[in-house]
Amino acid sequence: ALGPDGRLYIPDAGSDRIVVLSPDGKPMGQVAPERGSPHAFSFPKDVDLDGHGRMYVADSFNNRILRMDESGKFDLVLGGGADLDDDGYMDAGTRPGEFDEPAGVTADGEGRIYVADTNNHRLQVFHRDGSLLFAIGEEGDGLGQFRFPSDVRVGASGSVYVADRGNTRIQQFSPRGDLEAYFSLGADDSGIDRAVGDVDVGPDGEVYVPLPERNLVVRGRIGRAGGACPPRSPSRPRHPSPRSPNATRFHPTIRSASTSWSPVCATPAER
Repeated sequence: ALGPDGRLYIPDAGSDRIVVLSPDGKPMGQVAPERGSPHAFSFPKDVDLDGHGRMYVADSFNNRILRMDESGKFDLVLGGGADLDDDGYMDAGTRPGEFDEPAGVTADGEGRIYVADTNNHRLQVFHRDGSLLFAIGEEGDGLGQFRFPSDVRVGASGSVYVADRGNTRIQQFSPRGDLEAYFSLGADDSGIDRAVGDVDVGPDGEVYVPLPERNLVVRGRIGRAGGACPPRSPSRPRHPSPRSPNATRFHPTIRSASTSWSPVCATPAER
């Protein structure tokens, strides 16, 4: 994650720490709460910073999200059971506001917190004060459903991008939770899935998806042809329909070694 000051923050999950690098790539230190302390990390899989310099950590094996303020003080904990499991980690949970190995976390410009609740196959969205606003998804391969979502980021427009790892695709949602668009990387001719683990969004709206097994990063702009999706009626539930007609599918073409792809909007007949 890139901080507002240009520093780079890297989760070093196996060492239970966040490594901090200067803008020119030199080591500057680490965030590593003392083992046994209330905020000690256990396999942190993701880190992100908001525009105010607050840090958000997906403390995966402790099944919680930690927020650190600009002064270095932890000021919010989401999830994390009070009891320890047989392996000494904080209990996972399936109830609203609980997590099972969350792998991705981010915050938008208003301080809302988005969590990829990986083993519960959902995205949970919280107010900046920690209260749960709503959740999106359930286990499945339909639109608006997930299989082990592994990362989440928010673009400058407010759209939310989720790396749907088990379905090898990226899904795009509105800030209110409506499904807007998606694209699938699928499998190649060898039948090997293109593993989707992470996603990021540039300030210009370009979406970046690393494919580590191929030493490749695919890049493109996801958006709905013909403008924004129609507004949701007040009676619609917060959870998007698994077969939402509002979603636009894209067929990315991966170029050999150019590390980029060109999304092409599907026509209604192709959906």
